[in-house]
Amino acid sequence: MGRTDSSSVYGEDSIVVALAWLAAVVADLRPSWPFSQALAAADLVALADREGVVALVDARLHVLADDASCPAITAPDPVRQAFRGAARESALLSMLLEGEARRMLALMADAGLPGLLLKGQALGQWAYAVPHWRASSDMDVLVPTREAAQMLADRLSESGYQQPQPSGELVSFEFMCRREVVPGVCIEADLHHRLVNSPLFSDLFAFDELMSESIPLPALGANARGLGPAHAFLHAALHRAHYLSVGVTDRLKWLYDFCVLGDKFSRDDWERLRDVALDKGLCGICLDARHAAEAVFGASTVPMPPDVQVVMEKAQNKEAIDVRRLGDWGYMQYRTFLTLPTHRLRLRWVWQRIWPSRDYMAHLYGRHDLGYAGLMGVRVRTAVRRFLGLKVTES
Repeated sequence: MGRTDSSSVYGEDSIVVALAWLAAVVADLRPSWPFSQALAAADLVALADREGVVALVDARLHVLADDASCPAITAPDPVRQAFRGAARESALLSMLLEGEARRMLALMADAGLPGLLLKGQALGQWAYAVPHWRASSDMDVLVPTREAAQMLADRLSESGYQQPQPSGELVSFEFMCRREVVPGVCIEADLHHRLVNSPLFSDLFAFDELMSESIPLPALGANARGLGPAHAFLHAALHRAHYLSVGVTDRLKWLYDFCVLGDKFSRDDWERLRDVALDKGLCGICLDARHAAEAVFGASTVPMPPDVQVVMEKAQNKEAIDVRRLGDWGYMQYRTFLTLPTHRLRLRWVWQRIWPSRDYMAHLYGRHDLGYAGLMGVRVRTAVRRFLGLKVTES
């Protein structure tokens, strides 16, 4: 799904104020209404939808605000009603996704394919109080191999999903299948055969080690499983680092995941996160994600034990990736280039970066309506914007 460009809805200053208000509402800080002039409720909902927090904001404005012992969150009635309507739509989409996830898992069970649900579909089931509070627009599942992903793509195509075009094996580690479930509503199934869709991080985790610590998601089926707590935190941090590296800025829903996970973590979970991050060289990426979440939602919203934090802070200075440069596209591309072990693979990676498949670009830019030429045009414009140091709006 493409993203709304919020700069066309608000001026830049108003966007900052609106984002701060949305974050404070989500964090249940009971903020006052920040706008002195009339604000179109639909515009604020559109910004919240882009950030993936419509249902969470509605919950704070209505469900959780029913507690008489707490002061109500100040917001005009049209804003409350707009969020209530949008949250109903979000809940319906969540139900559609859950239904499709169950169908996909049933196909996997029939084919004897093991898998792990990732990101929103998994976190909504065990980390959030209500599944649709974690907004998700697609299904992400991790399978053991590229061959398994192709097998699942074949099975899904028999159920009405469009088969993806093959992408270069060095730039994409997923198959992206789409189906129109109801008129005008398409659902995408992203079939991953590596945890992170980037060669910089793709070989860090083997499927078996992730499966060995996975947790059941019984509401979605007997074979439904998701990443264990520590791996879920690491995946969220790596997902964020990957998107920053291609110019996509933080979204509130991604950052709030760290708050939700931090609230769920036991002492053992924090220690396991520390141990895996030390082993994989990911302490800096985890700490940077935590700091970003707390900068938006408030100090101590990701309550890492001090001794765990100290160990990870000492380790991050010796790691290969400088987390201060996660958003530096050139630096991250160079680190990726160095990660590939041979000159042959490096040349193939460069070639696949220059000439990616249509499906890869459609997914990256959220523009499934364009052909190859149109998507290459978007790619060239994106490259020019990066070169000029302008904001990139990839999905």
